[in-house]
Amino acid sequence: MKKHLLASLGILTLALLPALSARTQMGTVGTHVLTLVEPGQDSRLISVPYLKVPVVRGRLDGIDLENLSLLDAQSAFAELDPELYYLLLIGSGAENGSWFVVSGSADDAQVVQVLEDGQAGELSKLAGNEIFSVHAFFTLDELFGAVGGVLTAGPSVNEAAFLDFYTGSGFERYWLSDGSRTGVQGWVQSFGDQHIPVGDNAILPGTSFYLSNPDAAERVDIRIQGVVVDGPVRIPVYRGYNFIAPVYAGSLIAEDGAYNLSLAHVGLKTSGFQASTVAGNGDRILVVDPDAGTVSDTIYLNASCGSFLSVAQSGLDCGDLPLEPGGGFILMNVNGYYRWTVSGE
Repeated sequence: MKKHLLASLGILTLALLPALSARTQMGTVGTHVLTLVEPGQDSRLISVPYLKVPVVRGRLDGIDLENLSLLDAQSAFAELDPELYYLLLIGSGAENGSWFVVSGSADDAQVVQVLEDGQAGELSKLAGNEIFSVHAFFTLDELFGAVGGVLTAGPSVNEAAFLDFYTGSGFERYWLSDGSRTGVQGWVQSFGDQHIPVGDNAILPGTSFYLSNPDAAERVDIRIQGVVVDGPVRIPVYRGYNFIAPVYAGSLIAEDGAYNLSLAHVGLKTSGFQASTVAGNGDRILVVDPDAGTVSDTIYLNASCGSFLSVAQSGLDCGDLPLEPGGGFILMNVNGYYRWTVSGE
């Protein structure tokens, strides 16, 4: 059975991967320490700051727009499990950084099927000869464990750790059931008396979400390992509220080798974030106070000066506000869909 997707609308040490052929995408492997629970905080807005290390790399040999499929004549897709979904990242050309959710074929090792066109990439804009890499998804069980892990399992949603994902129309909640009342152990989504297992649900890149744990007396950290791709990664931004986050990408590395993950230097301005002369008329970022769990400030892009300014702090320039890896932020998009290209400006 195919894994489900959790759609929105996540101390870095680097080591070079082995040299690869011209058909492949280079990258670095890193480890991130992600804080899940902070004493005194009811919940935290977190994200997965990596893609997984690629299972397949190659170069496309064609596109079938009618059947929503991609072709690799070298049969690179033979490595994929046809029962699972994967992320295919474009690593060259005009659509560099775009990605598609794909599944392999049990009958044809040269083809992958695209689940949905137009989410974080558009098939019609591909030339058909781009470099690509294919990545497995992080799942809830893999990241946060099941019963007996680092988070608290309980008999009900009010007595257990839970995750809130924003879907565009509201939040969907997934909680860690101990099975004593539900008859189901592990991560579940509940609909009345029905409890659906969701532990193998996958998290899309660039998605941030709330985690709450009832036993918040001690700090809880986990380590996540993934790949830092050389190029950018594009994150879909839909009309309305978006709970999003940057992912580690080589395009964010400054000349001195450090990551520049400040608000003014992650590609928002050049991706479609709408500026305005008055706060509220354009796109805006909502700053959440992690201790109070409420919005403490609104930041907008001033059309006159080209800077990100604070409303609560009387126009203070917030361009240097850090976007912490593994954290997240809320972006209100007043217009239509665009793709945020996470890259240095």
